[in-house]
Amino acid sequence: MEGPFPFSQHFDTNYIPTSEELDELKALVAEGEAVIDGIDAEMVELERKKTTKAQYVRNLRALGTPIRRLPDDILLTIFFGSLDIANPWSTPHPTVVASQVCRRWRGLAIGTPLLWTKIEIRLPLRSIWRKVTPPAHLDVRPYIGPYLSLCRRSLQCFAQRARMLIQRSSGCPLHLKVHVYDDPRALPSVRAWSEMFEPLAEVMSDPTVRWKDINFTLGVVPHSSLSLHFLRILTASSVLGMRNATLRIESSAPISEAAWNAMLPGGKIDLSSAHLRSLSVRMVFEDMRHVQTSWDELTDLTIGPTFTSSQFFSPDALNILRSTPNLIRCTIHLSSLESPEGPPLDSLTLAQLRTLTIMRRVPTRAFAEALRLPALTHLWTDGATGVVEEREASALSLWIQRYGRCWKEFSVAHSSLTKPALRAVLDDLPNIEFLKLRFNATKGPMAPMNIDLGFVAKDADVLAYLVPSNARGCVCPKLRTLSLEFWTGGSVETANAIVDLVEKRRSVDRPSSIFWLERLEIRFIVRPRIDIFLDLKRRGVDTNGISTRTGPEAYTDGWP
Repeated sequence: MEGPFPFSQHFDTNYIPTSEELDELKALVAEGEAVIDGIDAEMVELERKKTTKAQYVRNLRALGTPIRRLPDDILLTIFFGSLDIANPWSTPHPTVVASQVCRRWRGLAIGTPLLWTKIEIRLPLRSIWRKVTPPAHLDVRPYIGPYLSLCRRSLQCFAQRARMLIQRSSGCPLHLKVHVYDDPRALPSVRAWSEMFEPLAEVMSDPTVRWKDINFTLGVVPHSSLSLHFLRILTASSVLGMRNATLRIESSAPISEAAWNAMLPGGKIDLSSAHLRSLSVRMVFEDMRHVQTSWDELTDLTIGPTFTSSQFFSPDALNILRSTPNLIRCTIHLSSLESPEGPPLDSLTLAQLRTLTIMRRVPTRAFAEALRLPALTHLWTDGATGVVEEREASALSLWIQRYGRCWKEFSVAHSSLTKPALRAVLDDLPNIEFLKLRFNATKGPMAPMNIDLGFVAKDADVLAYLVPSNARGCVCPKLRTLSLEFWTGGSVETANAIVDLVEKRRSVDRPSSIFWLERLEIRFIVRPRIDIFLDLKRRGVDTNGISTRTGPEAYTDGWP
């Protein structure tokens, strides 16, 4: 019986068609191919219909999405939030991304000038240099031209972007952040840099531009610097109304007078018309005199060099503070080098200063004797080390004797005081609510300067002194938050002292004069030997509000 298709009974056999059958086979093949082509065409058409219908369905769904029903004010809140959480130096600008989503978003973004007020310039000159020079190539002269060409192109891009942001900000005060590090291997002349920077300077120095706050981080090669040219942006007119300024100029040596004069009128960073409230000046001390501002109007000041070995001692800091009578907050980065002995310092009273932070090295006793701080309530010194001092020689002890009974917050590096001095310090802090103790600081970034200091008190001894006792009462009875930092994992005695401290300060039977310890933050560089949480739970102590961090990254906060 013959199959459904002609000749199907001969498939997979050794049958040999006749001449007449060959003609019939050819006709059947042509007919079959035509049918297949028709099916293919139908499939293409069906696929097209499917794609069209799927896109239609997606569009219908998009019409019904909640984001389309959000009112403009909520959308703007999202846009502003994206500016706050965006990664630093985002490219493209977060608002540019939002403006390219749809016509409505674009109109809303462009019609909101405050979304365009954030200008960031990051010029990685060292990365540019690596693009044009082979590794370990000694003769750099053939690569100066390509290097300058790439630098010029980058500056032109920044100029175009800045022009767009300035135009769309419609006269609103701008936020400027600049991060540029010179490459010491490229040595083009000052004239080459000046000409190259001119297009950006022209845009940024527009008379209509007003800066609300600025943040400059410049790595300067003193003999030939592109980064220093960015200070030309700060014209007398553009700083009107500015309230906050951060100037961080990293240089291994003072910048020459010729370089200052070549960059700026009179060689000065003139911020005198800005009426600043907050100023951070981190640069070589000799270069600080090139900053002009209304020092007596400042309420927040940060001063000191960027390199630990740069000379900036207590008398230098005191001389600057004499011009700032209205300070409320102050951070001083002193030189890590030992301060040379000098004549007695004239006294200075900062009647409104409430928060003082000392970094790198504890100031001299003479500095503390000269600087009177009657309103001080917060002293942070855990980022500063020095010689282990007795109470009579310590600047910290003197300040605490004078003002400690009014303090709310205090931090200290364990290595800067002897055991008796530290105990005396704790005795003089009856109203402290936040206490931070940094132990074994001499093993950290300050080790080269403090390798021979040694320790007089053990961690456990200091912590045990904070445990309430029936015999001596309780030091720091109003303590609510305790922060502890260790360069090691801590000994068994240290862990036990921590557990005892928490248990006694969270006991329901404690006297009403002793406040509940709300928070305990512990940081180790090495994992501790004892599970503090387990021990606390065994004793039935509430562990809410207690946190620990382990590893090198847990112990980097506070170091300059």
